[in-house]
Amino acid sequence: MIGMSWIDETRKVLADQLIGKHFAYVSKYGGTTFGTVTAVGATHRMRMDQHTEKVVGHKMSKISPKWEETEHPGEAPEGLARWSGRTAKFWVLSENRVEYDLDEIYIIEC
Repeated sequence: MIGMSWIDETRKVLADQLIGKHFAYVSKYGGTTFGTVTAVGATHRMRMDQHTEKVVGHKMSKISPKWEETEHPGEAPEGLARWSGRTAKFWVLSENRVEYDLDEIYIIEC
């Protein structure tokens, strides 16, 4: 990939703003963990229409043993809206090397 994607650009901005900041994480059981952000990462996610997913799955099954072999889905149905898109999940790494989803922590501002 040439250049940075919007996901990589967003991750860089978040890293510039958050690295070194203290945060609190409240677990679903009510316990609170405090930490310091040492890194910010992004997990890229891609989705597409069902037909294109089947075509990609078929191609991947031919080149990777980790993919279950699938039949080629044939031609796309008439009038099918073809699309693909990307999104991301952002996370931070604490000084203890524990990963927290960005939407699960609170940046401490005092």
